[in-house]
Amino acid sequence: MQKTISLVSLLLLTGSVLGQELTLFEPVETQATEEKPAQPLAGAVNQNGQPAYTLRSATRIGDSYMVELVDRQGKAVKVKWHQGEHATIPGAGGFTIEDIQQRNVVLAQPGNDPCVNSPAKGVNCLDASRSKLGLAIAAPVVPAATQAQRGNNGAVPPTGPQNPFEAAVQAQQAAAAQGQPVQGQPGGFVNPFSGRVEAGNQLNADQQAARDARQRARSDRLNQIQPERIPDAQVPAGMRRVTTPFGDRLVPAGQ
Repeated sequence: MQKTISLVSLLLLTGSVLGQELTLFEPVETQATEEKPAQPLAGAVNQNGQPAYTLRSATRIGDSYMVELVDRQGKAVKVKWHQGEHATIPGAGGFTIEDIQQRNVVLAQPGNDPCVNSPAKGVNCLDASRSKLGLAIAAPVVPAATQAQRGNNGAVPPTGPQNPFEAAVQAQQAAAAQGQPVQGQPGGFVNPFSGRVEAGNQLNADQQAARDARQRARSDRLNQIQPERIPDAQVPAGMRRVTTPFGDRLVPAGQ
């Protein structure tokens, strides 16, 4: 009797299992998940394409440095930095000076104000959170030519030599080509600063003769000067002789 009841229970259990739908996996959501746009970083700074700081100067004072930086608004700030420390920029949370390498300042920046690369201003990004600040080299300023200096076509005519002595030589050559009195001839000399031939003081015959006599006397005195020579026998040990057109002199042998 007991075996009959167990058999009936087994059949009922088997029927209930066969009537149940079995699944191996959970239902999969088929609705595509909408991609959400990246959220801006909280507290991000409007950089306007400008670096946070540029370097104005870095002066070494003993074992420390005095660094002067300029922010985006043009405000300068000075920071004292010692080797091996991180110096915080006053009034700028998250900005610290980490290192100074050959007058280049390594600046650590916060996440909401990453580095902006600007080589023209001396700023180069090591990564998003670190920048290397150097002194920017300004382009040379070329003075604008006035309208009076320009030709009919608006072009600037070439300028003359900037060296006043070169200008004097060229002016002397031009004057000689035109038969004008130049330096070394009676009646004229070349001004080395303006490059122009200017009239000199006119000398009469007696004044010119006296001037020539003074020049001859000065030349004779120079010719009578005999340079002093040191014989080999008078060169002491440990010294050597140096010979020049104006005479000999003794110097230590190691020099």
